[in-house]
Amino acid sequence: MTTRLSRALPAALAVVLVALLGASAWLWYDGRESDRSAAASTTARTAASTFFTLDAADVDATVDAMLELSTGEFRTDYEAQRDRLVEEVESKGLEVTAAVPDNGAALEFLDGDRAQVLVAVDATTTLPDGGTETNNYRVRVRLSWVDDEAAWRVSGLEQVG
Repeated sequence: MTTRLSRALPAALAVVLVALLGASAWLWYDGRESDRSAAASTTARTAASTFFTLDAADVDATVDAMLELSTGEFRTDYEAQRDRLVEEVESKGLEVTAAVPDNGAALEFLDGDRAQVLVAVDATTTLPDGGTETNNYRVRVRLSWVDDEAAWRVSGLEQVG
């Protein structure tokens, strides 16, 4: 009986070890996906807020911040509109402050190096008479993972409601 026990014990320990390794690998992967999901949501929130924030006193800084968060064709198109946007904001003396509510972002999907996040944005415009007007926007932010920067970057942004 002790011979059978001495043979069964290493086999049982091997099974337990394999199970522990499998569980560890799954937890590591799940944690990694959770981190990527949180990073995608954070980038989308920041981008949506930055996109809707405009201040005639320093519009270049806002445009630069949005370009830093962008990649690909979206970045190229946004950069091409830079002069027109700056001129329009400055000529109208716009001051718009945007904020994303605490529960204002929902990850729609995350697939490898692509993600899509739906974001609610509250944009408050300061009017020439000193009053304010708040508008609520919903935007879909498409993100691409940029390996060189090890970060999510905006590859598309569309107003959905």
